[in-house]
Amino acid sequence: MNILFALITLLLPSTISYPSNYNFVIWNVGQGSWATLIEKDSCLHIDMGGERAPYSLILKRCEKRKNKILLTHLDNDHINKIKSFKLNVQHLCLFPHNFIELKTKKYWLNKIEPCKGTHSSVKVIHRPYLSKNKNQSSIVYVVKNKILISGDSPSSEEKKWSKKVPKSVSILVLGHHGSITSTSKKLLKESSFDLAVASARRKRFGHPHKKIEERLKKFKVPLIVTQEWGHIYFYL
Repeated sequence: MNILFALITLLLPSTISYPSNYNFVIWNVGQGSWATLIEKDSCLHIDMGGERAPYSLILKRCEKRKNKILLTHLDNDHINKIKSFKLNVQHLCLFPHNFIELKTKKYWLNKIEPCKGTHSSVKVIHRPYLSKNKNQSSIVYVVKNKILISGDSPSSEEKKWSKKVPKSVSILVLGHHGSITSTSKKLLKESSFDLAVASARRKRFGHPHKKIEERLKKFKVPLIVTQEWGHIYFYL
């Protein structure tokens, strides 16, 4: 039902308004990653980066809510819109992670107010040891027991967490935007995804990779790409 809703909204002409009850969006940011879970009093943003940002659409739903950020890792295309977004909202906080506590060139992240408590709608299923390789340090999240977001977590890390993915998860946001380094056969064997989404712009790095597209076809998982479909709306 969730997937049917998403596909129907994507097929509507752009002049038609989207239903007001969608509560999860994977934004079309070009090559990058920004997804938002919209709840009664808050907007939870999982990563906040990309080549561009649809600020007007996001602010329409989130300007008067508390805005909270969860990060998968510190690659620029996952965090580079935080500063400009902060200027447009009254409240913005960041859930603290171990990598933010390190002495890092991203020192400005430490200046953002830390969010208190935890977020019950999102579960962490893998928090890797810190590595010089930012991708290997990606934290893996499950949203509302339905959507898997793994940042740029590579296949070597997928082996460690693929069995932890809840059986209820039906939507996969491709790791590393669909790069050949992620979305291993092991991950696809361990889970039963009904849909895969690539947050990417093909002309930048060729994501999603053709071998990943072929692998998804082999496992009968349909794929949609933000560059071609635009913002992808779900009701969870």
